[in-house]
Amino acid sequence: MPPRANFLGFVALVCGVAATAASVIPPLHYLSGYIAVGGLFLGVVAYFLPNRKRRVAIAAMVVSSLGVILSVVLTVLNTTGLDVAIGEAIEAVRGEPNITKTRAETTVIYEVTGDSTDAIVSYVTVDSDGTGTDAITSPFLPLVLGFSTHTEPGFTHDSYSVHASTGATGSTTTCRITVEGVVVSEESVLGPGGTVICHYDAADQ
Repeated sequence: MPPRANFLGFVALVCGVAATAASVIPPLHYLSGYIAVGGLFLGVVAYFLPNRKRRVAIAAMVVSSLGVILSVVLTVLNTTGLDVAIGEAIEAVRGEPNITKTRAETTVIYEVTGDSTDAIVSYVTVDSDGTGTDAITSPFLPLVLGFSTHTEPGFTHDSYSVHASTGATGSTTTCRITVEGVVVSEESVLGPGGTVICHYDAADQ
């Protein structure tokens, strides 16, 4: 008598195919392992059924075994976070931009020059950390203040201002703002009692 159709082997094959497909779809890979094990067990039982075709049972065992392996591997990768690291490595190889966000550092220099002996200098700095202000009375000119600001990605409202009043002495007073080695603002005023303001706003650029 020729071997008959192996219905149990067909069921095992369906389980194996479904488990293998689900194993690559997060978060279904957590469940696919159980389905694959069930398909593998049914495939083994179907293989030993008397007078039944064995090809479908063999195919079911192979596909179900693949589903078990994929489910275990992808679950481990997902649990340990290795899949994220692998994805970032692939993006780096492809030349895709790194989405990791870092704080940008900007070098700023405030300068006030002149011959006044009773000048008043104040300055205002705005970055993503907040607003910083200060004032210096009767500084020794030239006055040079250098510092670095830190800006969060997406923050475009950095601004820098210098205000200088010459008082009763001095012939010429000049203020200057330099950002990353580039002079972005420079103004001068003549005579005593004058006021000069330098301002730079990154949003206007």
